[in-house]
Amino acid sequence: MTIAELEEALKEEARVFLNRAQGLRTPHTEDLFQRRAYIGPEDLVVENYLRRRPLAAFNPGAALEGDILHLFPRLVFDYYSYASAIGHAALPLKDLLAGQVEGPIGVRIVLYPTEIFEAVRGCEDARAHRTPQGFALFYTAVGKMGDTRNTDNKDVYTATLALAELDQELKLLRKDLVRVSLSRENTGTSPTGTASPGSPRKGSSSASPTTSSPPRGFTRPTATAPSPSTATASSSMGRSSSGWGGWGTTPWGPSARLWRRS
Repeated sequence: MTIAELEEALKEEARVFLNRAQGLRTPHTEDLFQRRAYIGPEDLVVENYLRRRPLAAFNPGAALEGDILHLFPRLVFDYYSYASAIGHAALPLKDLLAGQVEGPIGVRIVLYPTEIFEAVRGCEDARAHRTPQGFALFYTAVGKMGDTRNTDNKDVYTATLALAELDQELKLLRKDLVRVSLSRENTGTSPTGTASPGSPRKGSSSASPTTSSPPRGFTRPTATAPSPSTATASSSMGRSSSGWGGWGTTPWGPSARLWRRS
């Protein structure tokens, strides 16, 4: 069989298959959401950076407060290192729903790379939560951690979950890496083997600082000497009885803890 004959045979097989597959799946989509507005980088003006226009703006976090939607877009200003920062813009909800967002939209950078764990590609993809103190931003920190610290190659990095806390004026209060630990050792049983009141059932997950070890290059903060560089993600983003670095129940999972770098 020549190549031309083989091509014709394959085309015929493809035509037979397409005829047989007709009606199994129609070529259309049904939108789950209705697009009200599209905001691109050309619509933004950065107020606190020399480069007024980002090259890309995408993956925003959002938090609704009354009739104001707080957006926290990821901003990229060059494609060489592809380092990201996180900005903030406040939009009237009624204008957004009506598709009447008028530019330019003022954006202020509220989070940018300053730590070794952000030193390669910066701060990416914020997820915002309103708190009594301001905002809590979970984001992806892309930098040097563990073995990746042994090279200056910008293509070798570690992406890690991080948490930043902003005050009411969107000023950074603290940020650091998040470590979530689940333990089955703390079962809450009494010496007789029966569960004590209000304690987890045996085999259930609970968080305990005594059952996990810090990641490489980090130390465990002590309750007697809390540090601003450590934090607990609690339901109020507040301080536990042991200060920053203590454990607490969180709205995002059993417990989250920030370790202090050595």
